Amino acid sequence: MLFIEKLTRDTHMLKHTITTYKEISMVGNVFRKGGINCLYGESGLGKTISSIKALNAEGIVPILLDFDDNDSPEENNCEFTAVDGWEFMKDYNDPEVAVTIPKDMVIIIDTWHLFNDYYRLDPELLTNLAEDNTIIIIGHIVDIATKRDIPDIPSEFINHCHAKLFLSYDKGSTTKGKERAPGHVLEVKKLRGYKGDKFIPNWMRS
Repeated sequence: MLFIEKLTRDTHMLKHTITTYKEISMVGNVFRKGGINCLYGESGLGKTISSIKALNAEGIVPILLDFDDNDSPEENNCEFTAVDGWEFMKDYNDPEVAVTIPKDMVIIIDTWHLFNDYYRLDPELLTNLAEDNTIIIIGHIVDIATKRDIPDIPSEFINHCHAKLFLSYDKGSTTKGKERAPGHVLEVKKLRGYKGDKFIPNWMRS
């Protein structure tokens, strides 16, 4: 009788077995398409513009949800549609304004620190933005002298995103007669479905 009960329980569970999986693909080589991607690093390293240029290289013109007062596409020598983050949120929070979020787009949120004020009040905001879209969140680092790769994006959030990417500036060094040139390095700390290099030197630098 116990065996029959166990088999019944197991069969009930196994009817929910996953047999089909979403196709995994990337945009800009290092961002999970249809996922939520987080890219963080020190201020001024060019995280946002480098992301845009990586997307432009594939013919993708992203939407920049800008809370950080970025310069124009012409000034940055790249293509994007700039949306004023503050004005967007004013309309989004106004019940009398019907806000339509486009689909099948790449949306860059710059930056987490400023966006987070709205996210904490309404977690559904990110869910709505991410529906049928690819999201790239730009973050900064927590300034701790002994460790430079701690994001200002909470661990309980970033650790469950599809991608965790860290951009830093390597000052270069000479070890055992081998020189390492200084330059920007993109470190892929986590990226589900990614098969490429974990360290990409001079990422999106000419």
